[in-house]
Amino acid sequence: MRRTVAFMLLVLPTLLLSACSSGNTSTSSPPKLEVTELVFDLDDPVAPMVRGWASNVGGSAQYVELAFKITAPEDENIIYMSGWTNFTNFKRGEKRAFSAVLIGQPPEGDYSYHWRTSTTPGGAAY
Repeated sequence: MRRTVAFMLLVLPTLLLSACSSGNTSTSSPPKLEVTELVFDLDDPVAPMVRGWASNVGGSAQYVELAFKITAPEDENIIYMSGWTNFTNFKRGEKRAFSAVLIGQPPEGDYSYHWRTSTTPGGAAY
């Protein structure tokens, strides 16, 4: 009888712990955005913008930031304008329209653009 009780006291907690942790063994992938159909409206004197579509081809996320910067073509450290937008509850496979107001001085000639994402507030800011 003692052996049975001792065995049960050892086996039951082990079974319970392994059952509780087995549902948590898979790791979810981070969100990954594909940004398409970008339109830059830099001539608007009140609110220059970038508009487009973001598709989440990675894992779902509660919060995703998307930031843009407009730079000199030869040096991405010369920033003319920047702006950001965010998404909440962005599910895997979802596609959303977005717009972001760009702050700064519009470039007079050619420019390049760059974008990045973050899952923490302020993490994507340029």
